[in-house]
Amino acid sequence: MKISPTIRILQALGFLLAGLMLSACATTGGAESPAGDAAERQLANAIQGLDQRYAAGSIQSRDAAETALQQVSANDVALQTWRTQAEQACYDRFFVNSCLIDVKLHRREFHMILQRIRIEANALQRKLHIEELDNNLKARQQQHPE
Repeated sequence: MKISPTIRILQALGFLLAGLMLSACATTGGAESPAGDAAERQLANAIQGLDQRYAAGSIQSRDAAETALQQVSANDVALQTWRTQAEQACYDRFFVNSCLIDVKLHRREFHMILQRIRIEANALQRKLHIEELDNNLKARQQQHPE
Protein backbone atom coordinates (compact mmCIF):
# COMPACT_ATOMS: atom_id res chain seq x y z
CA MET A 1 0.00 0.00 0.00
CA LYS A 2 1.33 3.37 -1.00
CA ILE A 3 1.15 6.38 1.33
CA SER A 4 0.21 9.63 -0.32
CA PRO A 5 2.63 12.56 -0.16
CA THR A 6 0.07 14.59 1.81
CA ILE A 7 -0.08 11.99 4.57
CA ARG A 8 3.72 11.84 4.70
CA ILE A 9 3.88 15.60 5.10
CA LEU A 10 1.26 15.50 7.87
CA GLN A 11 3.20 12.73 9.65
CA ALA A 12 6.43 14.72 9.39
CA LEU A 13 4.69 17.82 10.74
CA GLY A 14 3.25 15.76 13.59
CA PHE A 15 6.71 14.45 14.54
CA LEU A 16 8.16 17.95 14.24
CA LEU A 17 5.41 19.39 16.46
CA ALA A 18 5.88 16.62 19.04
CA GLY A 19 9.63 17.29 19.10
CA LEU A 20 9.08 21.01 19.57
CA MET A 21 6.66 20.37 22.43
CA LEU A 22 9.11 18.04 24.16
CA SER A 23 11.97 20.51 23.82
CA ALA A 24 9.75 23.33 25.14
CA CYS A 25 8.75 21.18 28.10
CA ALA A 26 12.35 20.31 28.83
CA THR A 27 13.37 23.97 28.90
CA THR A 28 10.37 25.51 30.69
CA GLY A 29 8.16 22.79 32.17
CA GLY A 30 10.56 21.38 34.72
CA ALA A 31 12.37 24.57 35.61
CA GLU A 32 11.31 26.63 38.57
CA SER A 33 10.52 30.26 38.09
CA PRO A 34 13.23 32.61 39.41
CA ALA A 35 10.85 34.08 41.99
CA GLY A 36 9.80 30.59 43.13
CA ASP A 37 13.43 29.54 43.42
CA ALA A 38 14.33 32.60 45.47
CA ALA A 39 11.36 32.19 47.81
CA GLU A 40 12.05 28.49 48.25
CA ARG A 41 15.75 29.09 48.89
CA GLN A 42 14.97 31.80 51.44
CA LEU A 43 12.48 29.54 53.21
CA ALA A 44 14.88 26.59 53.10
CA ASN A 45 17.68 28.71 54.56
CA ALA A 46 15.44 29.96 57.37
CA ILE A 47 14.23 26.47 58.26
CA GLN A 48 17.72 24.96 58.04
CA GLY A 49 18.92 27.76 60.32
CA LEU A 50 16.23 26.82 62.85
CA ASP A 51 17.20 23.17 62.52
CA GLN A 52 20.81 24.00 63.34
CA ARG A 53 19.95 26.45 66.12
CA TYR A 54 17.51 24.05 67.77
CA ALA A 55 19.23 20.72 67.19
CA ALA A 56 17.69 17.72 68.95
CA GLY A 57 18.01 18.12 72.71
CA SER A 58 19.24 21.70 72.57
CA ILE A 59 16.14 23.39 73.99
CA GLN A 60 16.82 23.50 77.73
CA SER A 61 14.97 26.54 79.08
CA ARG A 62 11.47 27.96 79.05
CA ASP A 63 12.65 31.10 77.23
CA ALA A 64 14.38 29.03 74.55
CA ALA A 65 11.22 26.94 74.13
CA GLU A 66 9.01 30.02 73.79
CA THR A 67 11.41 31.62 71.30
CA ALA A 68 11.59 28.39 69.30
CA LEU A 69 7.79 28.12 69.19
CA GLN A 70 7.45 31.72 67.99
CA GLN A 71 10.02 31.19 65.25
CA VAL A 72 8.44 27.88 64.22
CA SER A 73 5.01 29.56 64.01
CA ALA A 74 6.37 32.36 61.83
CA ASN A 75 8.13 29.88 59.55
CA ASP A 76 5.02 27.71 59.44
CA VAL A 77 3.04 30.66 58.08
CA ALA A 78 5.80 31.36 55.55
CA LEU A 79 5.78 27.68 54.54
CA GLN A 80 2.02 27.72 53.96
CA THR A 81 2.30 30.92 51.93
CA TRP A 82 5.12 29.47 49.83
CA ARG A 83 3.17 26.24 49.28
CA THR A 84 0.10 28.10 48.08
CA GLN A 85 2.12 30.26 45.69
CA ALA A 86 4.18 27.32 44.42
CA GLU A 87 1.07 25.22 43.79
CA GLN A 88 -0.54 28.09 41.87
CA ALA A 89 2.64 28.48 39.81
CA CYS A 90 2.51 24.76 38.94
CA TYR A 91 -0.65 25.28 36.94
CA ASP A 92 1.29 27.50 34.51
CA ARG A 93 3.58 24.59 33.62
CA PHE A 94 3.23 21.70 31.27
CA PHE A 95 3.98 18.94 33.80
CA VAL A 96 1.52 20.09 36.49
CA ASN A 97 1.38 16.84 38.47
CA SER A 98 5.15 16.51 38.64
CA CYS A 99 5.43 20.08 39.87
CA LEU A 100 2.70 19.55 42.50
CA ILE A 101 4.45 16.41 43.74
CA ASP A 102 7.74 18.33 44.05
CA VAL A 103 6.00 21.07 46.05
CA LYS A 104 4.39 18.48 48.32
CA LEU A 105 7.73 16.74 48.94
CA HIS A 106 9.53 20.00 49.74
CA ARG A 107 6.73 21.08 52.06
CA ARG A 108 6.82 17.72 53.82
CA GLU A 109 10.59 17.96 54.30
CA PHE A 110 10.36 21.47 55.74
CA HIS A 111 7.32 20.61 57.88
CA MET A 112 9.12 17.65 59.50
CA ILE A 113 11.90 19.95 60.71
CA LEU A 114 9.44 22.49 62.11
CA GLN A 115 7.37 19.76 63.71
CA ARG A 116 10.42 18.24 65.46
CA ILE A 117 11.32 21.62 66.97
CA ARG A 118 7.69 22.29 67.98
CA ILE A 119 7.37 18.87 69.65
CA GLU A 120 10.60 19.30 71.58
CA ALA A 121 9.70 22.81 72.76
CA ASN A 122 6.20 21.75 73.83
CA ALA A 123 7.59 18.70 75.64
CA LEU A 124 10.03 20.88 77.59
CA GLN A 125 7.27 23.34 78.49
CA ARG A 126 5.06 20.49 79.72
CA LYS A 127 7.95 19.02 81.73
CA LEU A 128 8.74 22.38 83.35
CA HIS A 129 5.06 22.97 84.12
CA ILE A 130 4.75 19.55 85.80
CA GLU A 131 7.92 20.18 87.82
CA GLU A 132 6.51 23.53 88.93
CA LEU A 133 3.24 21.91 89.99
CA ASP A 134 5.14 19.19 91.87
CA ASN A 135 7.26 21.79 93.68
CA ASN A 136 4.14 23.76 94.64
CA LEU A 137 2.50 20.57 95.93
CA LYS A 138 5.60 19.68 97.98
CA ALA A 139 5.72 23.19 99.43
CA ARG A 140 2.04 23.00 100.44
CA GLN A 141 2.54 19.57 101.98
CA GLN A 142 5.51 20.84 104.01
CA GLN A 143 3.48 23.81 105.28
CA HIS A 144 0.57 21.64 106.34
CA PRO A 145 1.87 18.22 107.36
CA GLU A 146 -0.86 15.83 108.29
